[in-house]
Amino acid sequence: MASLSQHLEEIPSIEFTSPYTVPPRLQTYLEFKSGEYYYCDNHVTYCFEHLFKKATEEFLDFVEYTDPTASTPRPHYLTCSEGTQRLAEYLAAQQAAREPCEPCPFVPDSSDDDSTTPIAPRHPPSPPTPPNQPLPTPTPPPVMSTTAKSGLKANKPTEFTGSYTKSEEFLRECETYIELTKPTASDRARIAFVLTYLKGPAPSAWKRQYIISTLN
Repeated sequence: MASLSQHLEEIPSIEFTSPYTVPPRLQTYLEFKSGEYYYCDNHVTYCFEHLFKKATEEFLDFVEYTDPTASTPRPHYLTCSEGTQRLAEYLAAQQAAREPCEPCPFVPDSSDDDSTTPIAPRHPPSPPTPPNQPLPTPTPPPVMSTTAKSGLKANKPTEFTGSYTKSEEFLRECETYIELTKPTASDRARIAFVLTYLKGPAPSAWKRQYIISTLN
């Protein structure tokens, strides 16, 4: 959560431009005004590609409107967990695309050719088991008790609209909600969850800049 808090403090104000090109058949329903999107006059938050989040925590996917073969395109509705998972997977894929792959080692070919042939690294063989001794019995992993968290419910975080005086309270609410509902979530999934609660022109711009920064 500290990385997101630092991000909120360091991002300067920027000029708002539409990051999503609204397909012609969708322009009747989806508008971009003053740095915000409105679907059928209801505020929605842009996530990535064709995915938007409604104020009711549902997600909308407008991918059908980009398909010229779809005669009557309609939005796809996703639940809050489905949409958050889509956003986390998207960020993970973009991060993986930026990370360089480890090169395969090269060794000289044994033939007369001067070219080199890549081979996979070799691993040393496992030591033999001493004779007349039983094989070691693997120790089962400890069982984590879930009784303490069973049945617990948490209030969803209050939407963050850009007030610095409420930023710490907002991050504490998000952290508490995640710990009570899905404590095993990865850092990337936690950040994706928090991003869905940023509302208003400035927070939405921060969110877009954060997503863009994962591509650079």
